[in-house]
Amino acid sequence: MSISASERGQYAYFSSLERTIKIALSIYILALAVGVILLTMGLEAAGIFIAKLPLGLLSVALGAVVLFGVMYFVVSRVHKLSALHIWLDQRFFGFLQKSNEIIFQALVEALEAGDQPFARGLAPSERYSLIRSIFSRLADNFRLFDSLMESGIFRYWIWYWVMNYGTFTFTILTIVSSVAMFTGAGPGIRAFFAVCWISALVHIAVNLTLGNLLTRLTRSVSESIVLTYKPQITLMIRESIPVK
Repeated sequence: MSISASERGQYAYFSSLERTIKIALSIYILALAVGVILLTMGLEAAGIFIAKLPLGLLSVALGAVVLFGVMYFVVSRVHKLSALHIWLDQRFFGFLQKSNEIIFQALVEALEAGDQPFARGLAPSERYSLIRSIFSRLADNFRLFDSLMESGIFRYWIWYWVMNYGTFTFTILTIVSSVAMFTGAGPGIRAFFAVCWISALVHIAVNLTLGNLLTRLTRSVSESIVLTYKPQITLMIRESIPVK
């Protein structure tokens, strides 16, 4: 079976997004590991250890490259990161849940006014199942996915997850370094704490910016999809739930 140019383009696009998120996750795992090791050893002791290495900082850089390669190999074996994304979103910002609710409310608008209250009475798990069912059935519509790719919503979500990784990483390092600072750790710990704290704040700010952008974009895209595919969506909802 031949693959169309549109299918090849979509495959390349999603492969690029997947590669981006796995590289980012590997980098943040490495940053977290290195940070914890430095704090465990003590910054002064770590500096002395690095100075004693045959090539000094070059050896550290080579070791970091090797560790990154190992991290990326391990992360690449993970085919579904959705569970991690859901967990991080629930712990931090909740924009995924807000976006799912926006999509659900937009889909319900495809129904007649009298049928909408019944659909809105669905439990959160049932709402998510309905969203997933409808979009999986629309997945073969290349015009729909082309328009979604053009909107940039997939790429914005990828960077939202990347920033979530960073928020988690630097929040943990900020907490650990603050404990080290107040327990009388050696010199340099205040600077380390400040770097982690500022990095955490920057990631949080970017997360909030991207999250609010995504909720607005999700509403716009969802309303456009419902407007374009209203008959099909109405039929799918009626088939999925016993609307009375």
